[in-house]
Amino acid sequence: MASQPQKSRMVLLFVALGVLLLLPVPDFVDDHYLLGILQNAGHAPGFAILTYGCLYLADARSPSGYARVVGLVLMFAVATEVLQHFTHRQFSVADIGSDVTGVAFALAAWLLRFDHRVRQTLWLRRLTALTGMAALVLMLAPPLLGLSTWLDRKARFPVLLEPDMANVLMMTASLGSQEEVDITLHPDRISVDLLAGPRPGLVIKDFVADWQGYEVLVIEVSKSGEGELFLELYVRDKASALEGSDWFFAHALIETEGWHQLRFTLDDIQNGPRSRSADLSQIAAIALHRRAGTASQLSIRKIYLQ
Repeated sequence: MASQPQKSRMVLLFVALGVLLLLPVPDFVDDHYLLGILQNAGHAPGFAILTYGCLYLADARSPSGYARVVGLVLMFAVATEVLQHFTHRQFSVADIGSDVTGVAFALAAWLLRFDHRVRQTLWLRRLTALTGMAALVLMLAPPLLGLSTWLDRKARFPVLLEPDMANVLMMTASLGSQEEVDITLHPDRISVDLLAGPRPGLVIKDFVADWQGYEVLVIEVSKSGEGELFLELYVRDKASALEGSDWFFAHALIETEGWHQLRFTLDDIQNGPRSRSADLSQIAAIALHRRAGTASQLSIRKIYLQ
């Protein structure tokens, strides 16, 4: 049974992690891809530290002791995620999964270190070690994959988007609801079926944001099917308001099949917002959509800077 000082320390652990989970995320985290990765990957290590610390402070040495600590930590995980729904963040089942991964790793480490039955029973020791290793892999995989993706994008720059980029589909999303656009990856192109709505389209994000030192944005596109394709393009920086007048806007008419180069000068993009100059070191998104009544199939081969 934990003493009063030990209980107080446990409460402090819960409070410290709760504050980290519920405080607003600083704006600069969203401005840096790697910081965003680390912020999202912090759930599992945080709950691993919380679980191991509580097991230590409670001096848990029996199945009932483990169950009390783990049950308390898991209830805390669900509670903080529910509370995030009422703050600046959203409820996420994936985050709860990460919390459980951290709990599993800490419990396995504790059992291997302090539980005599686990240490002396071969199959229990192996099963616990395997569980701990699996949890560790799940903890490390997201930040390592994120780092690999970031290094790939940096190495390819000034190419911003091409089909064989790491995790390329995560760079694209529908401008509206998911039902409006179907995005498919092919070896040589990203095909986009513009299905519904008056102006269905896609947004491209999470590319290298600093475009300083370049002169032209080039988008290689093609259309499929009958009719001409009238495309509208928006480019915004991180300071842009969510309205068209604060974005760079342009359009292009594609009348024939085959690959076409759409070229837009960065001077025009910088001077696109009506009330200010866009920051070419903080470009955040490229959006493409079609006008109603024009062709509904678009392919992108590459987007790059010159």
